[in-house]
Amino acid sequence: MVPNNFIKPKCLVLSKNINSRFENLLKSLGYQVFFFDRRKDAFKFLLTHRPELIIVDANFLPKNPNRVFQSFKIAHSTPGMLILTENKHDCYTYCWLNGGFFEVIEIPCDLEEIELSLKRITEYLHLHSKNLFYRDILIQAGLAFPVLILLTFLLARI
Repeated sequence: MVPNNFIKPKCLVLSKNINSRFENLLKSLGYQVFFFDRRKDAFKFLLTHRPELIIVDANFLPKNPNRVFQSFKIAHSTPGMLILTENKHDCYTYCWLNGGFFEVIEIPCDLEEIELSLKRITEYLHLHSKNLFYRDILIQAGLAFPVLILLTFLLARI
């Protein structure tokens, strides 16, 4: 059982074809699911709530993936993205994105395949956040090191 004070990660679903089994899968993985059927409403949700995962039909995506990256920059977040399509050739520009947080899946597909993709995306995002954390610590330590040497030098002169 999940404690009441535990904050569930948010999942934005921009699709008209999601069935209840898929929704139950997302809830069993611990996501709080929000459904939208208009791109504008989903973008507002992205800006305000910064979901960890976005599941979107290929029909709702712009043709240029740079627009998606621009919206991530505006929201100051990098969520995982699962793209559902009937034909991978329809979203040919997105198929080449393999940054670890993009997955393109042809529908209809098994729930096990979707679950595996979702776990892979969440593991990548967890690893990415750890790497950013340690990088920031090293940068802070690098900035503090000259000050520490100066302080040691000044204390040695006293």
